Formats: sequence, structure tokens, C-alpha cells
Amino acid sequence: MKHSCVSPSVEIKTKLVCSTWPHTRAYDLSVWHKSIYPTGLA
Repeated sequence: MKHSCVSPSVEIKTKLVCSTWPHTRAYDLSVWHKSIYPTGLA
């Protein structure tokens, strides 16, 4: 664990954003949508 002070979800988000940069907005919208309407996957 390189970033012990960073939550796993944040680290995963960082990796996803880096690997899917062109879809950053779509990803952020999906996360924002899940934060309002939890799907059970978050």
C-alpha cells in the first residue's frame, strides 16, 4: 500500500481516471449518480 492515507476508493478512482481520461466526465457523472442513487456496487 503506497498511499496508506488514501482510501481505496480514491486510489481506484485515480487509476480509472488515468486509464480512461477521455471518459473522465462520464465517470464522474456515474460516481455522482451513485452517490445519490446507491446501486449497491459502491
